[in-house]
Amino acid sequence: MAAYKTIEWLDDSKAVRLLDQSQLPGEVAYATLSDVAGVAEAIRNMTVRGAPAIGVTAAYGLVVAAYRESSDDVSDIQRAVQKAAEVLKASRPTAVNLFWALDQMVASASRASPASGGEYRHSLVACAHQMAKDDININRALGRAAMELMPAEKVTFIHHCNTGS
Repeated sequence: MAAYKTIEWLDDSKAVRLLDQSQLPGEVAYATLSDVAGVAEAIRNMTVRGAPAIGVTAAYGLVVAAYRESSDDVSDIQRAVQKAAEVLKASRPTAVNLFWALDQMVASASRASPASGGEYRHSLVACAHQMAKDDININRALGRAAMELMPAEKVTFIHHCNTGS
C-alpha cells in the first residue's frame, strides 16, 4: 500500500498540500493551496475531512497567511494571521478542532515573544508541524487500538469522520 500524506507543508512554495478526500476512493488527487481563501474553501467544500485534519489544515492556513504578508514587522504579520483566523473560522463555524487549532496557533506564537517577522513565522510553522505530528501519533494509536478489536482472519472495514493519517 502506498503511503499517503493527508496534509503536508511545502516549505519551498510556502503552501499546504492536501489529499483531496472528496475524490476518494476512486482517485488519489492533491490540492496545493497557497492562499487563505483556498485553504478556507478546501475546508468548506470538504476537500479535507475529519475534525483533526480540518484543525491541522487550518493551522497551516495561518502559516500561509504569515508568509503571504509582505511586511516583516511582527505586528503586521499578527494582523494578517488574525484576519486569516477569522476567514478560516467562517469556513466551518461548527468545527471545534478548527477553532481549537487556530486559538492554539495564535497563543503559541504570542508566547514565543518573537523579535522579528522571521521568528514569528518560524514559531507558527513549528506549532503547525507539532499539531500535525500529534495528529499522526493519535491516529496511529487509534489504529493500533482498533486492530486489537479485529478478528484474526482478514477483514476490511471502513471508518468515517477521523480521516487523518
